[in-house]
Amino acid sequence: MPAPGRHRVLYVNLDFPPMTWAGIWRALGFVKYLPRHGYDVAVVCGDLSPGWERYDGSLLTQIPPENVSVRRLRGPFLGDFYRAIDRAKAALPQGWRLSLLEGLRSLLQRYYPEPHVLWVLRATVRAAWMACRERPHYVITSGPPHLTHVIGLVLKALMRTTWVADFRDLWMDDEYQAQRGPYQGALFRSLERAVMAHADALMTVSPRYRDLLGRKSREVGGRGRVALSPNGHDIDSSLTTRPCGRRRGGPLRIHFNGTIQGHSRCYNLLEGLCLLGRQVPPERTPRLTFPGFDAEFRWHIDALGLQDYVLDVGVLSHSDSVLHSLDADVLLVLVRNSGPAAKGVITTKIFEAMALRRHVLAVTPSDSDLRQLLSTYPQSTYCEDDAQDICRALVKLLALHESGQLYSHGPPLSAEEIAGHSRAARTRQLVAFLQSLTDNSPMRKPV
Repeated sequence: MPAPGRHRVLYVNLDFPPMTWAGIWRALGFVKYLPRHGYDVAVVCGDLSPGWERYDGSLLTQIPPENVSVRRLRGPFLGDFYRAIDRAKAALPQGWRLSLLEGLRSLLQRYYPEPHVLWVLRATVRAAWMACRERPHYVITSGPPHLTHVIGLVLKALMRTTWVADFRDLWMDDEYQAQRGPYQGALFRSLERAVMAHADALMTVSPRYRDLLGRKSREVGGRGRVALSPNGHDIDSSLTTRPCGRRRGGPLRIHFNGTIQGHSRCYNLLEGLCLLGRQVPPERTPRLTFPGFDAEFRWHIDALGLQDYVLDVGVLSHSDSVLHSLDADVLLVLVRNSGPAAKGVITTKIFEAMALRRHVLAVTPSDSDLRQLLSTYPQSTYCEDDAQDICRALVKLLALHESGQLYSHGPPLSAEEIAGHSRAARTRQLVAFLQSLTDNSPMRKPV
């Protein structure tokens, strides 16, 4: 049972530690720091399915056990069905049964509503039961996957609570999140409008997203209240004061401290490195490192003959990843120019890079929110998602590196500025926002 005198939050986020997919960091930061402000948190998330390849058990130590309860629910997900069909196909000879399985896979791909729909149905039932038992003052649903916001719709209809829908990415305005099919587009546009209309408030990560979501909420009669809550970092202060490398000799080392996914699958980066390789000898060609990449990305590396220059250092724990970042000359941030939504992407890793005071190479649209942020950070180089422009940026970085001037373009961020981008600071802002939602409402106070 919840402790008396404390606020209660029900937080729904599919990904959660010990999984280390990109979607966990925001949820982990809020869940870690909310108890310090008098909040007890109940989390509903995905389970520890072996289908997830990235784990970091050390992250579990950051979750306060006395104030946080975590309920992990198993899928199944659409990918589980695909894998089962593929296993069955591998065991069958050619024939009608194989054709039947291929047809079933095609039907699922076309007509299955959304890859996480069964998990969302299970999570809705579990969240409703937990909410009836614990009576949360606040419900926070976070997406993607944005179908989790349906849980907020249900809980809002069942009880009197304050519901905040957190959009880490856009929904139907993002080509990677919008569902396509014979009926899915219309269905999910309707669900998006319902979320905009009924949520007590929305929350998102960038100014461009804030403005768009506020406009869409007002268009359907919603409150139009959208909090800007950027991502942040949770880097120990002892690491933010380490001196930046100014070494000469050896190739320029560029590290991507993230997960290759839709908006960061930048093949123009590989093309740009190829162009640079035609201008400089092999010993001067930069080395790019990634903490794991999939078969498709590896295929492109092999096809371009970049095996000696684009390296997989393997999946790293968060602490090891931070140390690897400190050892790099430049940290890489990738946002493909894949449509209007890309201009509002501000990744978590940019705040880690700034906290570590590394030089940043950002591949991002020219008029993006990310570039606006980096305009205040002197140790940064940015370029378009274009092979020629990326090559020019690499040439510039190579010259700065070889002359020892990567970090000579202005003072690094102060300790106060670094702390202002921390997860602890973001959580203080969230607490103030939550309190503002209920200060003038008849909502129950903690008892």
